[in-house]
Amino acid sequence: MKDRGIIFSIDLAVSVIVMALMVYLMLVQASNVALQSASIEREFELQRKGLFILDSLIKNSDENNPSLGAAHYNPELMRVEQNVLDYALLGKIRENKELLDGLNVLELYLLFKDGSKELLFKGNAGKNCTGFERFAVVKAATERKAKIVLVICDE
Repeated sequence: MKDRGIIFSIDLAVSVIVMALMVYLMLVQASNVALQSASIEREFELQRKGLFILDSLIKNSDENNPSLGAAHYNPELMRVEQNVLDYALLGKIRENKELLDGLNVLELYLLFKDGSKELLFKGNAGKNCTGFERFAVVKAATERKAKIVLVICDE
């Protein structure tokens, strides 16, 4: 009779250990999923912020704060021309570096079709940086096709 009780208690102890191990593994997996979710959310926020900044820069025009919009205003049509950048407004961004402060922008530059690169803004190095590119026409004395590149960091 004592042997049966010992065998039963050993079986019970093994099953409790296996159940506790299963619960532990489930908690570890749930923790990993939560950490990955937080990382994905931060990456999504960074991409959303970068796209909004670049879209605003290309589609809006603001003479006082060209970091909110540097699109060319056509007085004949009385409207802003999207994807056509005003070179004078881009120059204001270059002159007044404070316009992009607080947005964690690492770099903002134009890459022209001929391969030349013109730096508009250079910020402090950050971590977890992502780059965004848009094609646009830069209107100065002549029109030049360029790629505007924005590199934005998490912190």
